[in-house]
Amino acid sequence: MIKTNETNVTKLLKRLVETKAETIKLGMDLHARDVVVCVQLDGALPQRPQKMTTPELLALARGLLAAGRKVYSCYESGPCGYTLHRDLLAAGVTNYVVAAEVLGDARHQKTDNLDATALTDRLDRYVRGNTAAFTVNTVPTPEQNRPAPAAACANNSSAPATNGLRAARVSSSPKAITSPATGGRSAAGKNCNRPCPRGW
Repeated sequence: MIKTNETNVTKLLKRLVETKAETIKLGMDLHARDVVVCVQLDGALPQRPQKMTTPELLALARGLLAAGRKVYSCYESGPCGYTLHRDLLAAGVTNYVVAAEVLGDARHQKTDNLDATALTDRLDRYVRGNTAAFTVNTVPTPEQNRPAPAAACANNSSAPATNGLRAARVSSSPKAITSPATGGRSAAGKNCNRPCPRGW
């Protein structure tokens, strides 16, 4: 199955390189296992979105750049972080990590394909000069993105909670995350040995 998808990505790259389009825009709906990518050539209508892996996406982007195309891309910020953003920038792609919004249409449907297509449309407007098309997030550097030291971690029962909001978030969690407010025990009543999520 992977070989078939690699072949599809290779065919897509070949088809895109054969066009006379100078600018290629990629709207992406990012997930842990795969990426749904919608391609737009210059100002044409977005093409049908395709599912691929992150390495296949990077190979596609590198191939387009090697063919002399200008490549823009965007995806919504979320739990997958900024690794893809940094990889795309290193490859030479102009990538934007944008604030997550409710995307879709009046049919009140939400699918990965609709999200990727909507992001491609907004990316096209942004690249053409409409800075209100979406909100670009500031991406932290890898140094800024490092985990907090253990002393600042909420599961350290000897460290007091720094504010009521933090204690409320931790103590109301149904999962096994410890808190000074619960005496080093989780809200579920079990000890937790997992590290705290970033920012807690």
